[in-house]
Order: sequence, then structure tokens, then C-alpha cells
Amino acid sequence: MDSKILCSVLVITLICIHSTLSQATECYYCHPDHESNKCFDPVESSSQNTIINCNEQYGPPSDNATYICISASIKYGNASQTGIFRDCMEAKPKVNYCIHFEKGLMVMRFLSFGYLNITLVSCNTCTNSLCNRQIFDLNGIANNAASLQYVLFPLVLCLIFLRAA
Repeated sequence: MDSKILCSVLVITLICIHSTLSQATECYYCHPDHESNKCFDPVESSSQNTIINCNEQYGPPSDNATYICISASIKYGNASQTGIFRDCMEAKPKVNYCIHFEKGLMVMRFLSFGYLNITLVSCNTCTNSLCNRQIFDLNGIANNAASLQYVLFPLVLCLIFLRAA
């Protein structure tokens, strides 16, 4: 009986720690126009990549919003600016931020009278710290393999409950 209580306390503690850590979202930050060499694999080139705390960089999110991380492959008419974009974005529920981001690129193209030929090739958003580490192939398509944390955390919880039973 004591082991079930201890297990329950442990699970609740893990959930609280995970929830607390995820509230201070950190994202990889990289822009292709001036950091193209280090943007492709943020984990591999972690010593070169900038990790930003979204709250510190952009201030607290507005009401009913949180921060998400974004990874996007952008193709410019100017090949030197083509590459991977990584950053934080303020997010509100039920908004597709990849579509929102693409519309922003379209506005940039319009305001430049077509001078900026910008295309969004691929885009991913995520809600956990440092989750915007997607790897893109040479065509700019994201590798959407499942993150290890989404597999291990539930597995550990299941193992704890199975041992307690």
C-alpha cells in the first residue's frame, strides 16, 4: 500500500516538474540570412546555435497565449538567404502558426513589390523547450520523426504503475 502512495506522489511530482519547466519555453534561434551554416542541425552544432528564453527575449506572452517554437525552411530568390529559420512565436489556441508565418512572408513579398521572392518550403511548430530541432533535407522538407521525450515519458509512467500494481 505504501508503494502505491509513493508511486502516485512520484508521478504527480514528475508531472509538476515537467509542467513547470515547459512554462519557461526555450527555443533554438537561427536565421538563414546571417547564420545559414549553423541552422541545419541545431543539436549537432549546439555550441554555435543560440538558445533563447522566449519570455526573456520577447517579454511575457499576452493574455490566453503561450510561446511555441517554430522551425521553417525558407527559399528566397537570393540563394544566399535560403535556409532554415528557428525562433519563438507567441501562440493563441486554435491558430495554425505555419499558415500565419507563410502569410507574413507573403506580406513581405507584396511590400517589396515582388522584389523579395520568398517561399515557405516546410514548417513545424511545437510547444516544448528546444523542440524546434527538426532536421530538413536538402530540398527543405522536415524529417518529422517522433521526439524521444514523447515516447520515454509515457513509457516510464506505465512502468511505474505496472510495478506498483
